[in-house]
Amino acid sequence: MIDINTKFIMLIGTPLKHSFAARMQNRGYEAAGLNMCYCYCETGNEHLGDIVNGLRWMPNIAGFAVTKPNKEKVLPYLDELDPLCAKMGACNTVLRKEDGTLVGYNTDGAGFLTSLREEAGIDVRGKSFFCIGSGGAGRAICSVLAYNGAEKIYVTARHRENAD
Repeated sequence: MIDINTKFIMLIGTPLKHSFAARMQNRGYEAAGLNMCYCYCETGNEHLGDIVNGLRWMPNIAGFAVTKPNKEKVLPYLDELDPLCAKMGACNTVLRKEDGTLVGYNTDGAGFLTSLREEAGIDVRGKSFFCIGSGGAGRAICSVLAYNGAEKIYVTARHRENAD
């Protein structure tokens, strides 16, 4: 039940009609006994700065998730970036501190790496990888592989400039 103490996490991007994120996150919060609510804010990047700055000053906002087309465009509106997020130039997770400071992270690659290590028992150091696609998730995966010592990463994409 939403009350004055409920903390909100917003998903910012477009299109969001296909997203199951709120359903999954809210069930997880409920199972963990957290007074949190995950909700959608469908927007492109034309008003992104206004939205981010508004969320900065809302004390019940714990943070927000960022999806296409805003993962790169959100960076100038954030106060701090995790080192890996800064290197890859894309953010999908923003933590709002109590003072309104917004800290950007990219958790796509970290989630992939954790699964690779824990589920498949693979240590990426010194290994070669082939990545199909160079969008936001592909960029995050390639960045975390490189950051953690992959020897070679081959990338394929529809557009050469994206792969480069």
